[in-house]
Amino acid sequence: MSFSSFVPTAGLSLRRARPDDLVPFRLRRVDDSTLITNDFGAHLFLDDDELTPFVHGEFESGGSLWARLSAAGFLIETLDREALVDELREKLRFLRYGPNLHIFITTLRCNHSCRYCHASRASMAAVETDMSLEVAERSVDLAFQSTSPWLTFEFQGGEPLANWPVVEHIVEYARQKNALANKSLMFALVTNLSLMTEERLDYLIDRNVQICTSLDGRASTTPTTSSLRCSIAGRRRGSSATSFRRAARSEFARRALPLQP
Repeated sequence: MSFSSFVPTAGLSLRRARPDDLVPFRLRRVDDSTLITNDFGAHLFLDDDELTPFVHGEFESGGSLWARLSAAGFLIETLDREALVDELREKLRFLRYGPNLHIFITTLRCNHSCRYCHASRASMAAVETDMSLEVAERSVDLAFQSTSPWLTFEFQGGEPLANWPVVEHIVEYARQKNALANKSLMFALVTNLSLMTEERLDYLIDRNVQICTSLDGRASTTPTTSSLRCSIAGRRRGSSATSFRRAARSEFARRALPLQP
């Protein structure tokens, strides 16, 4: 499929369009047809013989082109306004609620120096950047004030596993609060996996915590000047992380745990 700038077909004049009959639309040439779309998300492909009468409003009421345009929502006279309002309300229903994604920066410390990382990294000795248990609980309390029926707590850093006790405490404290709040609660962990242990992995799997990581290539194919890399395969620093990644993937597949869309 190829896209191109719209070039009017012979005999087509946009100045002769009849805006009182048609829902506002956009058009673009796609291969041998013209794609028309509108603000309601409807779309339709018209061939050249249909495009000119469509734009000029010169088509027979009740005819085949009229029927196609009506069914797709391009004719004002047959527009189901109530259905469109209901559809738009459903699409924007998230606006009726408070925020659902809450990021917990449990520490700025990290044992890697990935040059593409957006985080403000601190050395592993900078324990003053760790989130305290008190701040963690206050953050969870604040998140649960959201009117959203869905909550996702995502742990970032730094390397969040460097402050594992707080990660674990947030999960347990949030689950405890949710016993009363009864929200759809999910957890996600962004990690380089280098500080993962069997015990931590078992805990994350049992609590259905989603794991997100980055995979660089081998040193020969992904050159870098960083002192440490967020690499896993092909490096000694990543060898243990690879086994944990494989174990996690296998365990998640075995238990058929759901993933966030």
